[in-house]
Amino acid sequence: MPAWNASGIPRVNTSRVKTVELREGDKIQVGDTVLKFVLLDDIEAKFHEEIRNRISYDQLTGLLTKESLYLALEMELTRCLRYALPLAVLMMDLDRFKAVNDTHGHLMGSHVLSEVGRLIRESIRTADVAARYGGEEFVAYLSETSLIGAAQAAERIRMAIAGQPFTLDGTNIPVTISIGIAACPEHGRDIRSLVGRADRALYRAKEAGRNRVCIETGA
Repeated sequence: MPAWNASGIPRVNTSRVKTVELREGDKIQVGDTVLKFVLLDDIEAKFHEEIRNRISYDQLTGLLTKESLYLALEMELTRCLRYALPLAVLMMDLDRFKAVNDTHGHLMGSHVLSEVGRLIRESIRTADVAARYGGEEFVAYLSETSLIGAAQAAERIRMAIAGQPFTLDGTNIPVTISIGIAACPEHGRDIRSLVGRADRALYRAKEAGRNRVCIETGA
């Protein structure tokens, strides 16, 4: 399986080749893009298929359910640890959302949640995964993303929501979101640790005044 760079010369692991049998971990240069060849064994392939079959979505927001996100995150975290790749987790919570329901009714509340789900999807990459965690809480994981990249993505989400006019039947209300970030391996190497540390950063964002992004500190 030859791979070609911009000059038409095939390269695998930086070496020029005509034809080569790819092995696990080989790097293939295609123009300015470098790809990594990953071979799934039968057990891993069956695990991937099982995950896909068990994925379900939240009907209101169109995002994954919490249970489905945990399944997908377990698979992605295993891959990132195997190949020493970074991964970030975002915990997100709408600010003072109870007041929206109490003041404007649950129909407006549902409209806000639906729109927030859309804005989150549009603010992250197709490779990233987001879910409705419960109520007005959301969670996302960003594959192969550093803390700096995660902070930039979180800020895109925050700004998209803060800048969106939420209007239903002529009623317009401001909506903001607070976001906490944790990363693998800096803050943990398992789901419980990463979600817990991201949630702790989210709490700090709330305490600091809401409508902001906070990154977890310490190791």
